Amino acid sequence: MTFYVVIQKGICIFGAGITKEEALDQACEWTDTKITDLVYSESYNSADEDSFVLIECTERLYSEICLKGSVLYTVDNNIADIDID
Repeated sequence: MTFYVVIQKGICIFGAGITKEEALDQACEWTDTKITDLVYSESYNSADEDSFVLIECTERLYSEICLKGSVLYTVDNNIADIDID
């Protein structure tokens, strides 16, 4: 199964889901924006600071977001995971 997050790069995670649409829906709830109006990319490394990015995440990160809501993250190879440092 694949999991997704919407991250405002350098800020925090705004949405998570088991589909891209679910993650985008959550982000739109937090930003009070319609999906059609949310500007985002799908490449974390090439995204500008403060811009929104939709990328895959690990099941571990997804589970922590569901439990805690706010989680520190790290991104490697365009996949977000829990920051354990």
